[in-house]
Amino acid sequence: MVNKKAKRAPKAVNIALVVLGAAVIGLAVWLIADAVSGNTNQPENLPNSSNITIEPVEAPEIEDKAFMDGLVTVEKVGRYAGIFVEDGSDEIVSDVFAITVVNNSDKMLQYAQVVITCGGEEYTFDMSTIPAGARAQVLEKNKKALPEDLSGAQTVLTTVTEFQEAPSTYPEVFELTPFEYSVNIKNISKSDISGDVYVYYKTKVGDLYMGGITYRAKVTDLAAGEEKSAYASHFYGSDSEILFVTYAK
Repeated sequence: MVNKKAKRAPKAVNIALVVLGAAVIGLAVWLIADAVSGNTNQPENLPNSSNITIEPVEAPEIEDKAFMDGLVTVEKVGRYAGIFVEDGSDEIVSDVFAITVVNNSDKMLQYAQVVITCGGEEYTFDMSTIPAGARAQVLEKNKKALPEDLSGAQTVLTTVTEFQEAPSTYPEVFELTPFEYSVNIKNISKSDISGDVYVYYKTKVGDLYMGGITYRAKVTDLAAGEEKSAYASHFYGSDSEILFVTYAK
């Protein structure tokens, strides 16, 4: 059900910005990262939020918001400190280049990559499964620091793909019950399901998705009426949102 990536011609635009020198953009999120592959090992020690101090601030807005074919807008830029969520490393970082993007499309964004070039250095931001109209804070994938001077920087949307068929949680097939670190999946249909069932979810604080990464939890084989629990290390109750389910029909 997932379409192959479709590429659009890169479109570069100058960004005129003055970034707050000591600004920190981010939200306190304490996660054990398993990345999108869906690690099934329960961590022995969960991070404590009291070990992380974040001061959210408003970063200056980009002057030209009409770039990237209007599908994806970089709304804000700034510095991030906290848990690095983009690669599952669970590393505490500071001064990482962060951007807040908006999906202006009327469809869920399947995948996009933004590259910002400044001073001969490239900064890459990968993002996936952002709902229509939603905002996401995305960290530079290689943990690079925010440049001191962004004057003359250029932004390119190298790849963008939308879901052509809207993904679904299949409420007529599955009953999903979220818990801390797990999601119960019950087959409420009258047919047995063979193979893997994946639940895809993202961390969300308020109206902001945290990170470009999307996580997934898995169970295998569900008989009609059967219920199984899928370990989901990033699932934190109201701070997470289930986006869709995939299974072999």
